[in-house]
Amino acid sequence: MRKGIVFGLLILMAVAPVFAGGGQESAEGGMESGGGSEPMEQKTVNFFISGKSVWGEPMADVVARFNEDYPNITVEYEVVGGGVDWRPILATRARTGNLPDIFMIDGASDFSVYGEYLDDLSDMDVVDHFLPVAEESAYLDGRLMGLPTSIEGYGYIYNKDLFAQAGIDKVPETFSELEAAAEQLAAAGITPFVSGYGTWWVTSNHQLNVPFASQDDPQAFVEALNAGRASMADNEYFQDLQQLIDLVRSNTMGDPLSQDHHMQVSLFASEDAAMIQQGNWKEAAILDANPDIDMGLVPLALTEDAARSGRIPVGIPWYFVVTEDSPVNAEARTFLNWLLNEPAGQEELAVTLNSIPAYDHFDVDFAGGISSDVLAYSLDGKTMPWMFGLWPQGYSQEASNILQEYIADRISFDEALDRLDEAWQDLAE
Repeated sequence: MRKGIVFGLLILMAVAPVFAGGGQESAEGGMESGGGSEPMEQKTVNFFISGKSVWGEPMADVVARFNEDYPNITVEYEVVGGGVDWRPILATRARTGNLPDIFMIDGASDFSVYGEYLDDLSDMDVVDHFLPVAEESAYLDGRLMGLPTSIEGYGYIYNKDLFAQAGIDKVPETFSELEAAAEQLAAAGITPFVSGYGTWWVTSNHQLNVPFASQDDPQAFVEALNAGRASMADNEYFQDLQQLIDLVRSNTMGDPLSQDHHMQVSLFASEDAAMIQQGNWKEAAILDANPDIDMGLVPLALTEDAARSGRIPVGIPWYFVVTEDSPVNAEARTFLNWLLNEPAGQEELAVTLNSIPAYDHFDVDFAGGISSDVLAYSLDGKTMPWMFGLWPQGYSQEASNILQEYIADRISFDEALDRLDEAWQDLAE
């Protein structure tokens, strides 16, 4: 039998328990594996799911499927998200020696916080199937701290039918190709973009990430900014950002700052525009509104170098980690191996949990073209990193404010770059 508890903001801040049964209970209350075999010793694995509140309901189906193969392992899961901050809850459990057997964290900064508690997972079979983006980010001091839950990627989601109507037969990989596509769409009476510039993370985290990630060594560039040895104002890729912003704001409907990410989904799904700057996390909402729409992903092409600009930003949102001294360490590993390495578990992760695998050996079909394209770009090595996780605290919002002032024509782009540099130095101190 498995149980799940979901904590989150459900209409009002609330605790919503989710319970469901799994396996066959014997008259004595134990678990039978079927076929008249001897009852197996039951083990319970506690699984803390951080942030992914959307996993609350479908996780019951995942664990039920797992119990078909492993009826002797009970998985009790707890989902903390949807408005509830999971970090203090997990930190308290670490301090009190009560960490879950499996939990989820979101990358390098958390590896350093929880590293002393985590098992080295480098001996698990699934490691041989990491995509490059996964392999680069999962280690700390030579130890494999976590197994990526999935990958996420973004770019310009585009309507393939509208592109075909405009006579566009190639996915743009350079700025001039993207510009030509916008011109062809406009000439065919099709609105090229819904900007999304009214949403802070569209203008900041995701769009501003591109010049950061386009550097020869993005990590070194961030370190140089922190040390005052580099500036955005003097960097060609940040200067190139102006033409990308101008292309979008001059080829959208109405005021670009009045369009947020909800409007992007609505107008794109109704096929009133050909492109929106978003990622695979919007795929389900678009398909709910328009199940027949044919979509793909176009890079945010910043330059004329296709090898550099023909890539999409892809990152790892979460990692599965295992507590090293857990009394059910082996069973925790069994569950993760099933989820990531066995066909039944892979199907549950990719389809039931709607996740793009961070591994190269999943044989699944996705409902929409966005997820398929994120995976295809990743398999081809045509990705760039998410750098906004390395920005100073508070910089994302400040950068969005500055870029929105430029979009509103209140400052020049040179002024915007100078202010982006000044804000970085102020917040990095």
